[in-house]
This record gives sequence, structure tokens and C-alpha cells, in this order.
Amino acid sequence: YKRIYELFCFDNSRNAEAVIRRQLFCYEMRKKGKFKYEDIAEIVKRDHATVIYSVKKVEDYISISDPQIRNAEIEFNRIKKNLS
Repeated sequence: YKRIYELFCFDNSRNAEAVIRRQLFCYEMRKKGKFKYEDIAEIVKRDHATVIYSVKKVEDYISISDPQIRNAEIEFNRIKKNLS
């Protein structure tokens, strides 16, 4: 999953696109990968509270069908499939 993170979250900055990608990565690892918050935090180099917030934020984005999160999700799945 570290390789997916490197390819998907190539920018470690705080710009909107980078933040959404990082949040989606946290969500995918927690909900679909069944990782612990602390393990995800280590990968993304943030604390576990940030990971918890990220997962909640993506759940909020999904509930309102945010197109930005949908586009990021498509890209995430493409990268994941290519690495499989």
C-alpha cells in the first residue's frame, strides 16, 4: 500500500487536490484495507487524529456525491489495479 500512496499522493503539500487524495487514501485503507488508524498515520506521515478526521471527511464527501472525491476515487482504483 505504500507504493499506492507514493503514486496516488505524490504531493505532500496542503493544496486542495493533495489533501483530498490523502484523505481518500486514509479512507480506503481504513474501510477496505482494514488498517488501524496508527498504521495509516505512519504511511501518510500524519498523526492518527488526522487520519480519523480524513476518514470522516471522505464519508461526508461520499454522502453528498462530491465530484472531486469521485474523480479521486477513480484515479485511486486505476492505480491500485495497475499495481495488482
